[in-house]
Amino acid sequence: MTKNPTKQSELSPVQERNTFRLALAVAVSTGLVSIYYFLPSTGARVSFFSANIQLALLSLVGSFAALLASRGRAKAASVLILSAASFSLVMMSLKTSGLDILFAMLIVAVSFGVSNITLSPADARKAIYTSLVVASYFLFLYFAEPFERTLPVSSNSTTWLITSLFILVFLILMLRQFPSYALRTKLVLVFVFLSSVGVGVSFVFANFNMRNVLEENAEQRLLAGASASAQNIDSFLSYGQDSVSNAATLADLNAYLLIPKKERRGSITETQAQNLLFALKNRNLDIISYAILDSNGNNILDSHTRNIGRSEAVYSYFQIPVRQSGAYTSSLLYLPDNNEPSLFFSAAMNDSMGIPLGVLRVQYHASVLQDIIDTTTGVAGKGSFISLLDENHIVLAHGLNQALIGKFPVAPDDETLDLLKSRYLLPANLPNNTFSLDRNAIEMGLNQFVESPYFSSPAGASDEPTFGAVTQLEKTTWLVAAVQPQEIFLAPAKAQVRLAVTASIIIIVLAGITGLGLAHLLVVPIVRLQTVAQKLSDGDLSVQAAVETEDEIGSLATTFNTMASQLRETISSLEQRIQARTEDLELRTSYLEGSAEVSSAVSSITDPHQLALQVVDLIQERFGLYYTGLFLVDDKDEWAVLQAGTGEAGEKMIARGHRIKIGEGMIGWSIARAESRIALDVGEDAVRFDNPDLPETRSEGALPLRSRGRVLGALTVQSAEEAAFDQNIITALQTMADQIAVALDNAELLTQSEEALDAERKAYGEIGQKSWRALTQSQAVPRYLVTAEGDMHPVLEPQPTEVSQALHNDQIIQSDGLTAILPIKSRGSVVGGIKIRKNAGGEAWTGEQVALAETLSEQLSVALESARLYDQSQRKAEREAVISDIAAKVGASMRMDTILRTTVQELGQALGSPEVTFELTDPKKDKTS
Repeated sequence: MTKNPTKQSELSPVQERNTFRLALAVAVSTGLVSIYYFLPSTGARVSFFSANIQLALLSLVGSFAALLASRGRAKAASVLILSAASFSLVMMSLKTSGLDILFAMLIVAVSFGVSNITLSPADARKAIYTSLVVASYFLFLYFAEPFERTLPVSSNSTTWLITSLFILVFLILMLRQFPSYALRTKLVLVFVFLSSVGVGVSFVFANFNMRNVLEENAEQRLLAGASASAQNIDSFLSYGQDSVSNAATLADLNAYLLIPKKERRGSITETQAQNLLFALKNRNLDIISYAILDSNGNNILDSHTRNIGRSEAVYSYFQIPVRQSGAYTSSLLYLPDNNEPSLFFSAAMNDSMGIPLGVLRVQYHASVLQDIIDTTTGVAGKGSFISLLDENHIVLAHGLNQALIGKFPVAPDDETLDLLKSRYLLPANLPNNTFSLDRNAIEMGLNQFVESPYFSSPAGASDEPTFGAVTQLEKTTWLVAAVQPQEIFLAPAKAQVRLAVTASIIIIVLAGITGLGLAHLLVVPIVRLQTVAQKLSDGDLSVQAAVETEDEIGSLATTFNTMASQLRETISSLEQRIQARTEDLELRTSYLEGSAEVSSAVSSITDPHQLALQVVDLIQERFGLYYTGLFLVDDKDEWAVLQAGTGEAGEKMIARGHRIKIGEGMIGWSIARAESRIALDVGEDAVRFDNPDLPETRSEGALPLRSRGRVLGALTVQSAEEAAFDQNIITALQTMADQIAVALDNAELLTQSEEALDAERKAYGEIGQKSWRALTQSQAVPRYLVTAEGDMHPVLEPQPTEVSQALHNDQIIQSDGLTAILPIKSRGSVVGGIKIRKNAGGEAWTGEQVALAETLSEQLSVALESARLYDQSQRKAEREAVISDIAAKVGASMRMDTILRTTVQELGQALGSPEVTFELTDPKKDKTS
């Protein structure tokens, strides 16, 4: 069957919603990540190719795509997101290295995850093929490195983490959509996944082990280079110390110190000593001067004559040899009069008794150390260099950048810096904030070199990330660090990783190709079987599936052929079964409709007897029955008495008072058990009562009339056909019978309620009339006359006869048409009246005026009744108050005569009687009399 390409390109509502949600997610997530990358770059120059700019643009594109999706252009929004993602990753890869593999995985995961939930299958395939091309571009950059790129500004591990989270999200999307993929796609994905997992695990372990081996080799080369440089420097220091020690023992120099001070100047010994100092100095161009210091540290003889006479007693190269009587090597000293630092070797000059006479010192250019370091450049490998530091971690020589000499990896506090300046180990003219290189990792490595000689340093403000190894000199506490740039240090490991990645990609590609081939072999028979199934679903029942294999697919084809054969047999008899079920359904439907009509018709009838008659006629008419009868239980719950029946048979049975004992016959059985009963063949039912008035009955049903937990009676439905009723029809009729029972119960309750209400109304009316008569007899009821001017006057004459007659006859309008007499009624009884008369010549009373007057009369009657009830309540309250007062006064005394006297007085006052007698009788006399 050929599919419509137009239909294929249309997106479902679910895909449109997915596109909108995805666009919002891209806008928000990339925006947040862009902010994360942007914050460290604040104040720095931001390139268009940087991650924060590209992610910010992708966030804007996501917002615009969400707008497109909300307006029904979901496909354009999805394509825009995929295109923008590819563009952003390509832009970032042009300037940033080290993330190409990650970008390749990300673009494939994004394209696969997005396209499968937002695009049609044809468009999704195009998007995936395009992502493979883009991924190939990233792989080309990774292996070829065609142009120079920089490492990410942010932490590489953080970038990998964020990108991995994106990949994980889209992999989850792919996993959720996995059940909807085609079988071929599933098989290929499974092959690629399994191969990727195997290759990935192998790659991780192999790469980890190989990387450790390569890094250990690189670290050992660095340590060997540092050791070799340390040996060179130790050799130089040993040579310097040996030279100055040997020179300090020369007789000509010692003889000069033995001459008294006054005899030294101009003496032959001075000349000989001076010539010897010149000779020693000229032996090495790096030597600035040779000098003899006396026991007070004064320069008494120097190859650099301008220094003669200066005191050098404050310097370590004088003080330490004098105290220790041995050779000494200083650090680089920044003397006040020198423009550059100097290195000093010194040794004590002793007499024959070993008493120090002075010190011989040699001053070297500081560049001598730098020259030695320069000769060791590259000794630890390509791009490596050596750095020499003293015990305070002051850089003495640097094989890469001589401007760093005199600085610290991390400078100490100002107090320490000032102390070092006072010891001439730092230039005194430089501020303290210029000595630090802010390389904490190097400082930590120098401090912990005894535990581990290796360290690594991330990129600083002015240099690139490095690895290094540290060792200590033998002649002094100076440190030698061999350093190599990270890129060169990790180059072997990267080459190994690149080789492993290449092998992994080849294996995964081969796995994908193998998966495609195997998927084709497995899917083609299934596709053929699907084509046959499609023909069968289109109505071609003669199709047969070819059994090509003996595996599960062949078994499936055999099963399909068996199913098709059974289907043909089933369909051949299906029409008859459908026709029979249709007729049965129509019969049930007609019974349900009839039941609804009967229930609706009887719901408005409130007379129980009329309801019973109406019910049996309606049921017989709606259902075309032979006979219908309605029985009600008598007051003693012994008999079911026929209340209504159809036809002549029903009239005869009602006339003779037809009844059935409860528990006997189908009606009695149904009432006793509150259950319906069917007799499909009346001749075979042992319970059924054989009624001679209904000779044509062949099937019968008895339906109990149930309402509010009790059975009111039963309904009998009889047909002249056998098996006219089944359980489903009886169920429908029973529902109708329950509704009829409720209607009967409601009608009976309504009748009883109306009778009780009427009796209550009459009783209350009689009480009201007695109260009004007692009120009129006990006091004169006044009458008032109100004139047209609004004046009110009491009327003392008796009520006119015509008014009494008019009130008695309910005659409102009098014969003259100008007089109206309106009764004032309370509880249906006339308690007074209102006589209203218009002026002569006025218009007759209209209907609206009379209605208004009647409304006023009704309100007046309510007010009068309320006043009467209030007056009655007041009198009752007064009586109760008098009784309470008398009881209180009587109860206040405990004496018999006082109680009797108080009772007589209070009763007389309360009743207004001048004489009250109170007598006590003897109970015994009453009993005997």
